[in-house]
Amino acid sequence: ARFWESVSGPSQGKKVFCNKSEAVAGFYIISQGCKGQPKCGAKRSTHPQEAIEQLRSYCEVVVVKLGSKGSMVCAGDEVVEVGIHPVKAIDTTGAGDSYAAGFLYGYSHNWPLRQCAELASRVAALAVAQLGAVVRNKQLLSDQVIAVRG
Repeated sequence: ARFWESVSGPSQGKKVFCNKSEAVAGFYIISQGCKGQPKCGAKRSTHPQEAIEQLRSYCEVVVVKLGSKGSMVCAGDEVVEVGIHPVKAIDTTGAGDSYAAGFLYGYSHNWPLRQCAELASRVAALAVAQLGAVVRNKQLLSDQVIAVRG
């Protein structure tokens, strides 16, 4: 709950990466005013879109990773959904961190939101298709940037 309490301040600069259950938990905590007091008549939800709608007013960027269903990303009024890049998963260690790294690379280079999420999905796919959490092959990473940006 303390993490989500910190999210409920001004949105400037805040970027939140979470999975579906974390997003829904955050939505519920924020909707309860973090102190058990209902806020804005919000109710518990199990759908990530509703969680994003609530969290977007507290964060500059909200990323909800949906596992095998891809991800949903929101910045301001823009919401995009991106699927996964299917690979034979060998080791899922580091998939979320790899996703965040790919997304933040694009975001820090002022890419459109969809391209940030697309690169994130590709980098996460590289991570799970190998043993270990870090994609060390710089050429593979470069190839993904080129594939997304052209």
